[in-house]
Amino acid sequence: FARARAEIAAATAALAKANADLEKAKADAARSQTEIPKAKAELAIAGLEFQRSKAAREKAPDLVVQQSVDAANARLEMANAMQAAAQAAVEASAAAAQAALSARGVAEAGLEVANKNAQRAELISNFTKIVAPFAGTIIERRVDVGAFITPGAGGAAGQGALVTLMDFRTVRVQVAMPESEAALVAKGQ
Repeated sequence: FARARAEIAAATAALAKANADLEKAKADAARSQTEIPKAKAELAIAGLEFQRSKAAREKAPDLVVQQSVDAANARLEMANAMQAAAQAAVEASAAAAQAALSARGVAEAGLEVANKNAQRAELISNFTKIVAPFAGTIIERRVDVGAFITPGAGGAAGQGALVTLMDFRTVRVQVAMPESEAALVAKGQ
């Protein structure tokens, strides 16, 4: 039973870890989802800045230097990269949540197997016990300790019996005694 209990404890711990991992993956996915609107807003602002800088440079090349347009373009590219990274983070956290869900399923199956193994061990253990039909004293043993006994080894009239039991709480005794001393014998002696 100890091994079966250890398997159940290990499977229960694995299930708890899988549940914690799943909750963490769900939280990470939710947090990643909040980054997408922020990245989209930054991309929109960077796009507007780039368009304005580019338009101003085309209208008045003497007033707006090319470096300003290049800086706005760099911010736009950075915003594009941030949005792509946010989208990738969402996809990665969704995959992690799916993996955690699968791991939880495996852990649940492991716990079920451990419980079934424990039930099987208990059932097998029940076959290791021999129970007498009454309380008594073993007066003859016909098998050795550790011997393999097949079910139904006992038979009628003691054939194939494992032990011989006697109940000594009530004993019937027949004794030959002279008739002259019979009056001296009383019940319960």
